[in-house]
Amino acid sequence: MVLPWATGCTTTQQIKAAVKLDENLHAVEKGMQVVGAVLSPLTAVDAAMQKRREKKREKKRRTAIRRAISKIVDKPVDALTSEDFESIETLVVNSSELTDLTDFQNTPNLKSLHLEYNWVVDVTPLSKLESLDTLVLGANQIIDVSSLAALKNLKRLYLWDNQVLDIKPLLGMKSLQVLDLEGNPISKMDIQQLEKSLPRCKIYHNYTDYKPAKQY
Repeated sequence: MVLPWATGCTTTQQIKAAVKLDENLHAVEKGMQVVGAVLSPLTAVDAAMQKRREKKREKKRRTAIRRAISKIVDKPVDALTSEDFESIETLVVNSSELTDLTDFQNTPNLKSLHLEYNWVVDVTPLSKLESLDTLVLGANQIIDVSSLAALKNLKRLYLWDNQVLDIKPLLGMKSLQVLDLEGNPISKMDIQQLEKSLPRCKIYHNYTDYKPAKQY
């Protein structure tokens, strides 16, 4: 603020106005301090609540697979046994913010698995599911599919809306009848390689005008 007397032309009225302005500025500053003092505890409470919510969400993510199995076998999650896991042949765990697939190492008899709309990146735990014939992994965050090459009996693989970059691991999956790669950043050359390597497989991708309804 430039005070009037700094300009060389002061009047009593200007001095009073300057003093009043200075008082107002001090009042605003004090008011902001008071507001800050009130908001600080509220911010801390909000942060604590957010932390609790995140812990609850994390627990739901960790137990999503077990909760899905518990509904099928009609048992509490804590009462599940290895026999319960082994009895599962079809499982749907969609839209659960799922990231960790470790529990699937205990479900060797799975034939159909649906994991759409999750946060899956690592699909390595699925490599031991030798009985799988249908695997739906659409709308996740998968980049590397090399571990899926071990699924020798897989007939239908849905990978739409992921981030798959390298299709080479899929070239040797001769049992595939349906492969959905729509919405992945792969080239036309990649698709041509797949079509040549898997002539009996129906391949859906971004280079065809036909977008079929998903049938699992």
